[in-house]
Amino acid sequence: MNSDPIRLLVHGPSGRMGRALLRLVGADARFELVAAVSRSGSAIEGLAVPVFSATQFSRCPAFDLAIDFSLPDGFDAILAECVGRGAALVSGTT
Repeated sequence: MNSDPIRLLVHGPSGRMGRALLRLVGADARFELVAAVSRSGSAIEGLAVPVFSATQFSRCPAFDLAIDFSLPDGFDAILAECVGRGAALVSGTT
């Protein structure tokens, strides 16, 4: 069994569900939060990982899994990035 943490990217970290996810992941050793991607790319208070704008996906570090809680218009970009990198995607976008 692999004991390395899952490298996680959170897409849409500033909304209610994104903030909850960040809190939960921070307390779970199974995950390593490597980046967050928000529409504006602005820093998120208390977040100790790089935050990128949606136009900067290519600058994001390697990740194994992206969890998407962005707005619907952000889904195509995160899907394309995951396909291109061979990363898994979980989407909570409605």
